[in-house]
Amino acid sequence: QADFERLRLEDKEAGAVPPSPKDTVDGLEFWVNVQGRTLKERNVAAANGKPLDDLTEYHVNAIMIGTYVIYQDLKAGKRPYSKVGWRSIPGSFWYKGVPELMEDLQKVCNAAVRALMDNMAVSSGPQAEVDLDRLTPGGDLEGIYPRKIWQTVNNRNFSSPAVRFFQPDSQATELLATYDKFAALADDYTGIPAYAYGNDKTSNSTRSSSGLSMLMSSSAKGVKRVILAIDKNIFKTVVGRQFDLNMRYLPDEDIKGDVNIVSTGAVAIMVKEQMAARRMEFLNATNNEVDMQLIGMEGRANVLREAVSSIEVEERKVVKSPEEVRDLVQEQKAQQEEAAKRDAAVQEASLQLQLQTAQVELQVKQMELETKKIDMQINIAKVELERMKIGIQGQKVEGELAIKGHAVEAKALKDTADATNVGMQMLTGALDAEDGGNVKAEKKGEKSNARKAG
Repeated sequence: QADFERLRLEDKEAGAVPPSPKDTVDGLEFWVNVQGRTLKERNVAAANGKPLDDLTEYHVNAIMIGTYVIYQDLKAGKRPYSKVGWRSIPGSFWYKGVPELMEDLQKVCNAAVRALMDNMAVSSGPQAEVDLDRLTPGGDLEGIYPRKIWQTVNNRNFSSPAVRFFQPDSQATELLATYDKFAALADDYTGIPAYAYGNDKTSNSTRSSSGLSMLMSSSAKGVKRVILAIDKNIFKTVVGRQFDLNMRYLPDEDIKGDVNIVSTGAVAIMVKEQMAARRMEFLNATNNEVDMQLIGMEGRANVLREAVSSIEVEERKVVKSPEEVRDLVQEQKAQQEEAAKRDAAVQEASLQLQLQTAQVELQVKQMELETKKIDMQINIAKVELERMKIGIQGQKVEGELAIKGHAVEAKALKDTADATNVGMQMLTGALDAEDGGNVKAEKKGEKSNARKAG
């Protein structure tokens, strides 16, 4: 009966577990803590040779078949079972699971959805208010369809219509907001965010790989805590009990020793996962020229080799061996040295060409300066020549002016001389006239004297 009950609880088929042998009897085994006064009521007076204390709790192992306790032991040590749950309750044997943690929120969400369905049904169409006293006998009151004719009477001359329609308000937006709010609170109550199980309605931080990695690492703390609890409370205790059993019952010739059981499987997996993520982040962050100069190809190959091994890929098939990387580095170094030599030669030739070009340009500039100097001297000579021409022209003008002045003076002197000559001539004429008269007179006198003498 217990097997079938277990099958029913585990939702398994009847043939999944073989039936118990016919010569066995089902019993219940208890490993509990019992107060001393309860044990005294069952005629147990001492434990480990000491009297029982009424308020002290003692570890008891008991087996019960039906209503009879056929075995009880107060020397019970470690309990032969292991347990773990999602969230522990201090001082309790039981744990709280995820459904229990979000039970209240689930009730609110269910109530919001039920109210939403009711409101959607009520507000899906118009509702009518009908004055029954004004309907004609036999009229269809409940049926509403397009282009329906309502037959009414108005004996009392009411101003209000016999049938009035109104539309109930839809509260779908508020109810959906309530549901979303409490559904989001479930993530905080359970410690399992929506993006942890692939919900696409997440925040903007999950749109990048690094943001999603950080959020996943943060959200996985609750799951990691449970995994660590399984590692500590299940695997470690089971292996420890198996070790104690081997040490107690295996023959002495088998391997025995003092062993401390340390369960690191889940921790190692999580550490391995974290280290793989950190290595990939390191590779992505250092994928630039500056960091490559610092870590080199050999260092990057070592990190890449560890990253490849963490994803269960044979590193030799993906990453070159250290010897090949070393040869590649040396080859690249030789190529770089050769390229550096070529660049140095090209640079030296370029410098020589630049030097020669500079010398030629200097000579050209010197020639240009000499040409400019000669042009300047020519310009100076031209200026001197112009100045001399101007001086000569000035002297010529002065000479002409002097000549003209002398000519004027000469003309004036000539005119004066001419005037003088004219005056002299006139004077001479006058004198001559006077002398002629005198001569004539003398001649006349001589003639007269001759006559007289004759």
